[in-house]
Amino acid sequence: MRLKHYLYIVSLVALSACNSEELNTSDTTYGEIRLSAATIGGNTAVTTRTVTPGSPKAFTEGTAIALQVSGTWTKESSSETVVKTPTATAAASTTNANSLTLNPALYWDDFGTADPNNKDTGREAGLTIYGAAMDGVTTAPTVGDWTSLTWDLGDDQTSGISAKDLLLSNNVSGTNTYKFSDSSKQLEFKHVLSKITVNILAGEGFDGKFTNAPEVVLTSNEANSTTNAEWAYTSGTFDVTTGKLDESSLIRKAVTMAQVATAATNYTVTKEALVMPGSTFASDAATIMRINADDNIYYITAAKIRTAIKSTHENDGAYETEAGKNYIFKVRVNKTGVEVTATVKDWDTVDSEEETPAISFTADVTSSTNTTTGSSLSSGTFRLWKTSAFTETALAAANTTLVTYDGNSTYTYNPTLYWQSAKDDSYFRALATMTTMGSGTSATTTIAATESTTVNQGTDLLWGTTAAHTGKEANGTEHVYAESAIINPRTGAVPLIFKHAMSNVVVELSTSNDASAVDYSNATISISNLYTNGTINIASGTVSVPDGSEKSTVTVSGETIMVPQTIGDTSKMTITLKDGTTYSLLLNTCTCKVNGVDTPITTWAGGSKYTYKIYLEKEAMKFSVTITGWDPVEGSGKATLDWD
Repeated sequence: MRLKHYLYIVSLVALSACNSEELNTSDTTYGEIRLSAATIGGNTAVTTRTVTPGSPKAFTEGTAIALQVSGTWTKESSSETVVKTPTATAAASTTNANSLTLNPALYWDDFGTADPNNKDTGREAGLTIYGAAMDGVTTAPTVGDWTSLTWDLGDDQTSGISAKDLLLSNNVSGTNTYKFSDSSKQLEFKHVLSKITVNILAGEGFDGKFTNAPEVVLTSNEANSTTNAEWAYTSGTFDVTTGKLDESSLIRKAVTMAQVATAATNYTVTKEALVMPGSTFASDAATIMRINADDNIYYITAAKIRTAIKSTHENDGAYETEAGKNYIFKVRVNKTGVEVTATVKDWDTVDSEEETPAISFTADVTSSTNTTTGSSLSSGTFRLWKTSAFTETALAAANTTLVTYDGNSTYTYNPTLYWQSAKDDSYFRALATMTTMGSGTSATTTIAATESTTVNQGTDLLWGTTAAHTGKEANGTEHVYAESAIINPRTGAVPLIFKHAMSNVVVELSTSNDASAVDYSNATISISNLYTNGTINIASGTVSVPDGSEKSTVTVSGETIMVPQTIGDTSKMTITLKDGTTYSLLLNTCTCKVNGVDTPITTWAGGSKYTYKIYLEKEAMKFSVTITGWDPVEGSGKATLDWD
C-alpha cells in the first residue's frame, strides 16, 4: 500500500508581507517512520494584491495559475532535480484566500521525500515553487523558461487589460523553500507591471456626456507624428526566479487605452492601460498622452505627475514607472481646454495639483489683423449665431448666444459657445438694432440684440459677419480669411464686423435768396408706394420683400430708415409747404454717375445713405442726390411743381 502525503501551500499575491489563511495538515506516523505527504492540489491558499498595502484579497474564482515545483532527490548512487509544472485553479472564497486544485496532483513521494537516502539532502532542502497568473483569467500563462518569460502587452489594449495583468510569485525559494516539516506555505504573487488610469469628466461644452467614447493614447507625439521616441514600454522579459526585468529587452510603443465598463465615481469615462516598469516621464514638458474627445484633441504633459511622484514617493530622479503602482490621471475636458489632476496609486494614493493644457487645433489662429475696417461698436447686446451651414436644418441646430459688449473691450456671453471639435469649422453671424439718442456731439448710440429676421421701416438693423482678416497660426503661418468666410477652430478671437442692413434716406431742402424764394419751414415730405417690411437673409445680410407685400406712404423726417427695395414708377416724393403748395418728384428718374454715365437710381441698397438735396423756387424745383454713409454715390435729376 502506498501512503500519499499531501502537500499544503498557502499562496498570496502581495507587494509586501501579508497575512494569509493558514491551513493545517496532519502527518500520519506509522511506528518510527513519519510518513507525511500533501498534494500541492490539496488545500492551498492564494491571494492577489488589493488597493491597501498589506491587505491581501482572493483571486477571482476559476483563475488559472501556472506553477513550477522543483526539488532534489538524492538516491543511493545518484542525485536528480525533479521538476513538476502543474496548473492550479482557484476555488471560490469568502475570505482573503483561495483553495487550489492542481492538475496533475503532486505528492511528496514525487520528490523522494520518503526515501531514506534523501533525508538529509532533498528533504531538508525543500521545494522551490514559482508561479504566474492573471487574476480572473481561466487559462494559465505559458511559461517555457522561468528565467526568461517574455511578456508583450501590445499597443492596442482597447479590448481590456485583465488578460495581460501579469502576477508572479517567487517567494518560496532560496531560504524559504517548502519543507516536508512545514505545515503550510505561502505563495506571494506580485503585480510586476505598471498601470496607467485616466478618469475623464465631460466638462464645459460637452453637456455632461460624450457623443462618442473618447480615445486615449499614451504617446510622446502629436497625431500623425513620430518625431519623438515613445515613452511607454510595452514588451520586456522577466526572470521569474529573481523577479527582475531585463532592461535590454524593453520595447517602446504608443498605447491605445481600454475603456472600463463603469467609470470612476464622479467621472464620465475611465480608461486604463498597462506598461512595463521603467517607462519614463522624461521632463515636465514631455508629452505623455493624447485625448480625442468628440474630435477635440488634447495633449497632457508629465509636469504634474512628476511633481506628484517627487513629493510622495521615493525617487532617484529618473521618474520611471514602478511595478505595482497605478498612475491615475483625473482629467476634466472642456471644449476650450482641459483641467488635469494626476494621482499615483500604489495601489497607494498621491494627488497632484491641477493644470490646464490647451486644446490643440490643426490650424490654430492665435492672433489676427482685420483688413475690413469700420468705426467702434457701440455698447449693448447682440445675438450671435454659430452654424456649420445655412441650410434650414443647420440653422435650426445652430448654437446661439446673447453677447453683451461694454463699449470698451469686454464681451460676455450667455451662454458661452464652444468649438465642438477640432473639425468644427463654423460660420458666424449676428443681429442687433441700433438706436441713437440726441444729436451732434451729445448723441449716444446703443445696440440691442434681436433674433427676428423680419425688418421694419424705421428700425436700424445691424447685420454682423466675420471680418476679412489675416490670422497668424501658432506656428507663425499666416492664414488669409475673406469676409464672411467659414472659420476653423482656434484659440484666438473671431473678428466680427457689423453693417447697416437697411437704407437711410435724407431729404435736404434749400431755396433762393431772391423773390423766387419759398418758405419751406415746417414743410412735410413723404414718399408714396414704398414697402415698409421685409426679411433679412442671415447668411448674406441681404434684405428682400416677400411677394404680395403691401406698399405705403412714408413720411421722411431727418434720417429715415427705409427697407431696401426697388424704386418703382409709382414711387413719388412729395414736398408740401405750410401754405399748401406741393412739389413732386418721381424717385426712379434720379440719376447718379456710374463710370461717368448718368444711371437711374432704381434701388435702395442696404448699407447706403441716400441724401436728396431739393432746391425749391416759386416756379421751379431743382435737386441733386448724394448716396453717402454708409456707401457714398452722387446723383442728380429733375422735378416739377404741382400747380393747383
